[in-house]
Amino acid sequence: LKVGSKVQLKLYTDSKGVGGCNVTVLEEADESVEAVAEALPNAPKPIAPGLVNGQGAVKSQEVLMDEAVLKAPRPRYMKDFEAKVAEEEREVLDGIYEGEVVQRSKTYAWIKPRDPSSLPVGVQSKVQEMCDGFRKRAEEGDRVFCGGIEENVIYVANPDLSVKGAILCVGMQVTFKLYTDNKGVGGYDVVPSEDHIQKMREAIRNNFKTDDGKRKTLPWSSIWGQGDAAFKDVLFIGECTHEFSLAVTRLCGLTPCLGETEHPFRLAETTSWCSTELRWPRAFEQNLELQLAENLKKLRSIGVWCSEAVDAHKVKQTLEKTSSTCCSFDTVFWMMPYVPDGCRRPPTSIAPMMYYCIDAFVQSALDVCKDDGSIMVVVTSAQCLSWNLYQCRPKVGDKEIIPDVWWFDVSEYEEHGYQSRFGDGRDRFVDRPVFHSLCDMVAVRWRPAAAESPVEGGVTEDEIAERKKQIEEVGKEPQGG
Repeated sequence: LKVGSKVQLKLYTDSKGVGGCNVTVLEEADESVEAVAEALPNAPKPIAPGLVNGQGAVKSQEVLMDEAVLKAPRPRYMKDFEAKVAEEEREVLDGIYEGEVVQRSKTYAWIKPRDPSSLPVGVQSKVQEMCDGFRKRAEEGDRVFCGGIEENVIYVANPDLSVKGAILCVGMQVTFKLYTDNKGVGGYDVVPSEDHIQKMREAIRNNFKTDDGKRKTLPWSSIWGQGDAAFKDVLFIGECTHEFSLAVTRLCGLTPCLGETEHPFRLAETTSWCSTELRWPRAFEQNLELQLAENLKKLRSIGVWCSEAVDAHKVKQTLEKTSSTCCSFDTVFWMMPYVPDGCRRPPTSIAPMMYYCIDAFVQSALDVCKDDGSIMVVVTSAQCLSWNLYQCRPKVGDKEIIPDVWWFDVSEYEEHGYQSRFGDGRDRFVDRPVFHSLCDMVAVRWRPAAAESPVEGGVTEDEIAERKKQIEEVGKEPQGG
């Protein structure tokens, strides 16, 4: 669009007010400066062609995004971590070593060196002393250290990973450097093995190619529908940029695939897709705001209603408050649920908190789900077990809805631009996050009709546990060979 152009448009309303979509230019103006409609009140202003900085160089949108990241306030945990490093008198050592991640949490991990004898002699004794101390304290508290592992392990804090915001997972092969401090020995500049990551991805994908994997994978057409007259009414409870919702439209042929200009289908006037968010990106994350503005433009252009500030525990009330175009859906879908309050919590509290969060969401979503519809969340298989979602059984009247669990092929959505990220933003600085693509993903589904007749089939808890062991063994050398 150019300033002064005459256009024809349709109107929509949301919690911000009134906006325009399906814009058609009737008469283009001669002005050369483009005007970009602001999708957010605080969205960064576009740079007009020829506008230069103090050095005479044109600033592109990409440069603006890079500058926004550099100017963003440093996370509090990094300031705390740097103070902690100074207090612990860290001394870095020469050499690069190989190892395997044997345990991880939200903020740290333990790595088992591949060849403990390759560590400097003085370091070996410090590692032994550190691990013995942890084992003794664990025994005194009637616990086990690092899952009861007998070998000695190296501590790694997340800020010591080579790529800011990268996430490790159990079984991952890595290289690392060493440091010593007044607490023992740790690893830094930790780099996951790209070869091992690829093998883990292949193991995940191969599961979908087996006969059993195909039977127990939820096909995307059963979630969204397929074809002009067969798409379902869908409510997305999404991530902070509507990226998943947009990937679904590409997968379903409602918007052009990446690199293409045509698409075969369109939403019927009687079909409603609503894409909602728990919160908008924080103001300083301008790169996310630019992505959000572009995604909103694409979704609204095909008739998807988009809104912020939807409460996952008060779905119907907040949909009505934001003037949703629909309040009755075939599919209510939450990709990678999270609690968006930014509060730190001890690891032991996360599982019961997420169980409550998802249980309350499903109970609330029943108010907008059709009797023959489905409510779904997609999580990692490990989360499904640790959060006890098999036992998450909300009631319809006096009857429990027993969930059924299915493998979920996230790669189908990644091919269309989706990137699985943590809801708390810990991996927002990573260009291509890999953690969730290295995990088995499952769709947990609740159907109101299942209160009368529970669904048979799907993936069992034992099958998830067995698959977890198989993934952790990928790429390991045979023992005693």
